[in-house]
Parts: sequence; structure tokens; C-alpha cells
Amino acid sequence: MTAGTAGPDAAPPEPGTPRPAARVLLRDAFERLRIPPIPQRVALGVLLFVGAYIALVGVTTYALQLAAHFNFPVNISTTSLMYYGGATAILIAAAYAVRPYRAYGPVSIGRDVAKLLYLWLLYQASPLSVSIGGGSNGANVDIALGYALIVLVLMLVTLFSVASDAVTTYEDFSHPAERLYWTYPARPR
Repeated sequence: MTAGTAGPDAAPPEPGTPRPAARVLLRDAFERLRIPPIPQRVALGVLLFVGAYIALVGVTTYALQLAAHFNFPVNISTTSLMYYGGATAILIAAAYAVRPYRAYGPVSIGRDVAKLLYLWLLYQASPLSVSIGGGSNGANVDIALGYALIVLVLMLVTLFSVASDAVTTYEDFSHPAERLYWTYPARPR
């Protein structure tokens, strides 16, 4: 390994030696590691977008339509669900595509904020409840389906993810290419 480059097998720099420039570290990482090429990352990002969109919008919309069919009042507009779910799916795909670059941290933070907004939309619709009345004695039966606690736990996990992505962003800007050696395997020599 040449002087001025860093890697897992590099000797620590001598005291007083300036750190190599970020572009030198990134160039070295891209040469030594098995980072997928841009077209492959974009293609897999598109597949991630399609899968995430189907899961976040398609399945949720179907479940809400099924609930409405069984006379549960639905408090979520399909348009809002499409916007928040679509934005989340786009940011999931973008985070995958930019993973080797410094933009990964900020895009991941955006992805998690979009997830929080999506989960907040679902949280506002909980609990689903329906009142079934009738009978000869006039008794009513209330049926409620509450999933607010599950959504709150998912929001808490997403908040931890935002904190983790903030640390990743800081590390990417203060120690360029260091994360790449842990994320991608090295090429055989």
C-alpha cells in the first residue's frame, strides 16, 4: 500500500503527518473494494422502489379497502397514503443507490423522516371501530381494532434509525471512506 492511502491493513500515520484528502481515500476505496457499479445499484434501486411501493401503498390500500368493505370507517385518504408511501419508497431506493457515497447519510435521514410521516398517518387512523346495533332489546356491540401501540413502537425504532443515520453522516464527513471498508468486501489480491 502506498503512503497517503488508508485501508484496514495500512500502518497508522506518523504523528504530525497530515491525513490524506477525501478524494484520495474515496478513490482508493473504489479501487480496492467490490462496490457494485452504478447501473447495477440503480437497477436494484428500481426493484427496491417497486417492492416498497407495492408493500407501502398497494398492500395498505387493499387492507383499508377490505376494512371499509366490512363497515370499518377508514380515516386515511388513499391520496395521502400514495404520497407518503411513494416518497418513502423513492427514498428507500435512493438510499440504496447512493450507499457508497457521502450522500447516503442525509438520504437515509430523509428516508427515515418519510417513514415517520407515513407511520404518523397510520397512527392517526387507529383505532378502527365499528358499532353494530340492533337486536330486539336495542343492544349495541362495539368492535375496535387498535394497532396504535405497534405503530408507536415502529416510530420509536425509526427514531433510533434517524440517530444512527446522523452518526453515519457525521462519520462520512469526518472520516471519508472508512465505512466503505466495513460495508463492502475487499477484492482478492
